[in-house]
Amino acid sequence: MTAKDMQYAVRIGLNKLDSQKYRELRIQEVDWVLTEAQLTTVKKYIQSFQFDRIRKLVITEEVLPCTLWKEDTYKAELPSNFLSYVSGHVLIAKNGCSENVKADLIPKQHIDIHVDSKLDDSSFEWRQVNYNFSKDEMLLYSDGTFIILEPHITFVRVPERIVSLESGYKLPSGQNVTYQDCELHESIHQEIVDLAILIASTNLQMKDIQIKQQKVKLN
Repeated sequence: MTAKDMQYAVRIGLNKLDSQKYRELRIQEVDWVLTEAQLTTVKKYIQSFQFDRIRKLVITEEVLPCTLWKEDTYKAELPSNFLSYVSGHVLIAKNGCSENVKADLIPKQHIDIHVDSKLDDSSFEWRQVNYNFSKDEMLLYSDGTFIILEPHITFVRVPERIVSLESGYKLPSGQNVTYQDCELHESIHQEIVDLAILIASTNLQMKDIQIKQQKVKLN
């Protein structure tokens, strides 16, 4: 479906649910629920590790600029469109050595690495570096015997906002947006439309949402 098709399908679906109480939504409002439904659907596939369903959104081997933040802790800024981490590795070097080696990235549950067992610490010999996330940054930890150079990550990016008006329009934030079809595979479009209908009907405070959900699936 094109963005226009999805817009039309949402309007038809809302009329089927409750034609008496349906009000004419603006194009921007329908685009908003479609975009929200799209993001919710993407997160569902991330949680179930079905990355093949959203492969267009998967960015591989992105190199993050990395700097020493404080003692044995390095900080890398995440891309502005970062949504979810998938996998990665990092280049490290032993202090005083010119050769770089590749190490695995191991998730760290605690920011203070000194409270955990030494067996879980970052290690040059074991080729592993602990990491965790803090807001829009990735924190990487050394044990003090090596330096961290370049993290390479594979991640899922935020999908582009669905915009069905050819001339585009301005968001409440002041940002101008232009026409944009759904980036996901067409086999997922109906799923997004169905979810958008439910989101819109909930926002409009339509009654019997659970019954309407079943009706959406049947139609």
